[in-house]
Amino acid sequence: MEGWETSQGAHYVPPLPAPDMSIVDTVMRDEVLKADYRERAKTINKLNTEKPMLYAFITSKLSAESEDELKRHTSYKTIDDDKDPLELWKALEELHLVTRGTTPSHYSVKECRGCTSTIRE
Repeated sequence: MEGWETSQGAHYVPPLPAPDMSIVDTVMRDEVLKADYRERAKTINKLNTEKPMLYAFITSKLSAESEDELKRHTSYKTIDDDKDPLELWKALEELHLVTRGTTPSHYSVKECRGCTSTIRE
């Protein structure tokens, strides 16, 4: 399920096709451009069709604790209603990643709580 997230954390949107100016015949150029637009529309439709499947896959991998935490997230109702895998992923990152300075570190909150309890002892 390629193409869901860009480096900016937004949904991928296929670029708009541009007319191929190397084709001299304007009728042919228009036909090629229409075909490119149809292909773009198919890609967008495929991404939208796969959205609930990817959402279901991610939620199926959650532990009971993660699922409970997610349900308490402020945006959970919207995320669940839209079945938006990208927003789900962002919420999970927000719940489970601990930031160090300016960059997130891939330590879960559960691991960090375990570390602090051993330090106290």
